[in-house]
Parts: sequence; structure tokens; C-alpha cells
Amino acid sequence: MNSSHTNHRISLQGFTLAELMVAMGIAGAVSLMIISVLISTMQLSSTNVVTNISNYRARQTLDRIGEIARYAEDTPVLIKADGTAATTGTSDGILVKNALGGPYVFINSNGHATDDIPSGATTFIVQYAPAAGLDSPKVGDYFLLALSTAPELEVTNVSAVTGGAISQVTITTRTGITETAKPGSYTVSACRYRKEAYVFAQVGSQWTLLHYGKVNATTVYSNSANYKVLGTGFQKLATQAFFTTTTDNGTQAAWLRAVARSSDHAEANEIQSKRNTLTTMPIQVKLWNYTAPPPAS
Repeated sequence: MNSSHTNHRISLQGFTLAELMVAMGIAGAVSLMIISVLISTMQLSSTNVVTNISNYRARQTLDRIGEIARYAEDTPVLIKADGTAATTGTSDGILVKNALGGPYVFINSNGHATDDIPSGATTFIVQYAPAAGLDSPKVGDYFLLALSTAPELEVTNVSAVTGGAISQVTITTRTGITETAKPGSYTVSACRYRKEAYVFAQVGSQWTLLHYGKVNATTVYSNSANYKVLGTGFQKLATQAFFTTTTDNGTQAAWLRAVARSSDHAEANEIQSKRNTLTTMPIQVKLWNYTAPPPAS
């Protein structure tokens, strides 16, 4: 006897355990691939940022040397690591005279503007105009006087500053002038500058750039209190010294050539990956050049 109700057979088909495991495996593998790509992308991005920042630091540091040397008071001098002058046209250090402006006017220390300044004098009154952007000299500064012997005087003491439109200060210098100056006949003017040195010091296979902000006759280059570290991880271009001087057709020039390392500043991603990224970024900067004027006809 047939029932009046129709029996409906509903087919409920599901996944087998094996199918579920295969699907989960595929999903897991794809997820791992995606995560791996994301991690690699983030690490590469982090490395690129670190490299760019480090290269910018290096380039900015070297450009600063070029900016100071380009407007230096005189020809840069190549020096050794101990500050002594290099005997060849190549070296790993350079001394520049960072111009601080002028003119400054020298008169006799007695304050009489027309009295002669005797040969051997080491105390002077120096006059200057603050409105022209000049400020008082400081201990460790140098003056180059416009005299026939062109004396270079290092300031060892500054006292008795008087303000006004024309300010003046009494200074004492380490050495004296070697001729009699005559303010009554001509203005004894001078330009002021500060001596600075830049030295590449080797540490292992890398080089560190040291900056000596104020160099004088008593500066000890090995004393860490006298310098700041401007950058680390530099390398030489082959075996060439960092600084060289050249003369070509009467034009003198000073050059800085180096390979800037990408890092060595202990950035986070380098600590994690336990490596430092070395870029091959050669840098060549013409620091200074001078062409002598033709002889008078």
C-alpha cells in the first residue's frame, strides 16, 4: 500500500577527510607564500630606506667638506693622521681655513688709531662692524693680516669687548708680527678664519671620517676630545688616497674621492638580518680650485 505522501530523498553530499586535508594544505601553502612575499617586500623596502638614508648621510657629510673648502681662505693643505703636512700630493686628511669674514681693522693696543704697531707686537685692538655680519673673534681663531709679510696670527686671549656701530676688542696672539705696521699711513686690515681638519681613520677594512672643528698649534689629533665622528664605513677607490691635489694647465685643484658605504649605523633591519649592506657608491668632489692670473704685461 502506497502512502499518499511522496517520500523525498535528499542527497547530502559532504567532503571527505582527505579532501578537507588537501584543501587546508593548499590554503596554508598559499597563505605562507603570501606572507613570505609580504615579509620579503617589507625587508627589501626597509633595506632600501636604510641604504638611501645612509647614502644621504654620507653624501651630505662629504658635500659639507666641499662647501667649506670651496670658500676656504687659502689653499687646503693635505695632512697625515697626526696633523703633520703630507709630503706628497695624496693623503687621507685635509686642513682647510674656514673663512669667518672680514675686514677687521688692527690698531695699536694703546688705542691710538694712528700710532705705529711695532714689530713683535702680540697684543692688538681689533675693530669690526656687527652690522656687516661680523662678530667678536674667539680663542682659537686666526687672522691673516694684509701686510707685506702676510702674518698669520692665532688668537690666544680675548678681552675688553666694546659694543657699538664699530665694536672693538683687545686680543693677544700666539706669535707677533715681524714688521712695523703703520695705521697712520694705511689701514691695517685682516680676514678671520678657523682652521678645521677632516681625517679618514682606518678601522679594520672600513674608514671613519673624523672632523676637528678647531685646530691650533697645540691640537693633539689622537685625542678623541678634539674630534667628532661624521660618518663610518667609507672605503677607498681601489688603493687611491681619499684626498689628492692636482695641477693642470696652471689650475690647482683639491679632490675628495671615496666609496660611501650604505650603512654601519646599526639600523634595526641590519641588526635583525645580522648583516650590513655595502653599496658601490663612488663619490668624487672637487673641493677647491685656483687658477693663477696671467703675469702683468
